[in-house]
Amino acid sequence: MKYSFINNYIEKQILEYEYELNKSLNCISFLVAVSGGLDSIVLLDLLINLRKKYHYTLACAYINYNTSIYSSQAHEYCKKYAIDNNVEYYTKSCKIEKNNFESRARAFRYTYLNHIARERSYDFIVTAHHFDDQIETIFMKIQDNSDWIGKIGIRQKYGIIRRPLLNITKNIILEYAKE
Repeated sequence: MKYSFINNYIEKQILEYEYELNKSLNCISFLVAVSGGLDSIVLLDLLINLRKKYHYTLACAYINYNTSIYSSQAHEYCKKYAIDNNVEYYTKSCKIEKNNFESRARAFRYTYLNHIARERSYDFIVTAHHFDDQIETIFMKIQDNSDWIGKIGIRQKYGIIRRPLLNITKNIILEYAKE
């Protein structure tokens, strides 16, 4: 049941991207940011399944921040998943200073993703931010007494970045993964 809901929801989202660009989905290309975690792999899986119907171009990118012994395992998992599903795979390894790590990692990630998108002419960069991430972000911004723009939270669209799961809860993502 949850499977069809999330699948239909993502399908609706990509059809909106088709309308937004005013070009057929089979001419549109997506670059998915993957971490090896549940959220990004579910998003990639959803897009792989819909690609069978709409024939768009699909790629994914993984950044190895080398923060733990699991970083290389996540890279290998993402790479294998991409190869097994005929998805172009990009990766970059880096070391980020621990001081303000999250902010630096985010800047590095989006710089790298935008570079790939420009170089390879991807129409959209897609991330797996979901509703629970949105709530957490807004809560943190309120606690930090951020300005009103910060309190808006994660944007669904920003440049060529799209976040199709932003209105989907983590529980729905988990149910999809279980099914």
